[in-house]
Amino acid sequence: MENLDDLKRSKSILMPFSSSDFYSAFFQSGETSSSSLSNNNEISHLLIDVKKQYGKNLTSFQLYHIAKIFESFSYIQDEIEPERLTSFSYYFNEDDEFLIYRKSRIGLTNIIIHDEECIAFSFIGRNTGDRDLIFYEEGEIDYEKLAYKFFAK
Repeated sequence: MENLDDLKRSKSILMPFSSSDFYSAFFQSGETSSSSLSNNNEISHLLIDVKKQYGKNLTSFQLYHIAKIFESFSYIQDEIEPERLTSFSYYFNEDDEFLIYRKSRIGLTNIIIHDEECIAFSFIGRNTGDRDLIFYEEGEIDYEKLAYKFFAK
């Protein structure tokens, strides 16, 4: 029965990923109702802002993984490669998913933290068929690799 629940959860996350209409708004130049990070020095205050803005809606699972991901962003910025961090935005959607995303000239990159204890990485390229979707199991997440993958495209 556990596999059935995992299948349902992955299908609910994959559904918008497979819908080109869902992401077309992100490729438009219009504004979204998200928050953004454009200054690398702001990373240290980011988790506090997320908790203030979305804390009532986020699960402890989501808060934990958001903190670990931002910790990896900060580590990359402070210890490894400060120029690697580029502007990104975050958003809590109506499906109770916390999205960390960034637009680049080649597409949209997302880290999705679902309230039903599921984490995924996705890339939706501007070119048809240029897509990537990876699901992460609890306890098997290398946050630093995930952070580098997020800023790679």
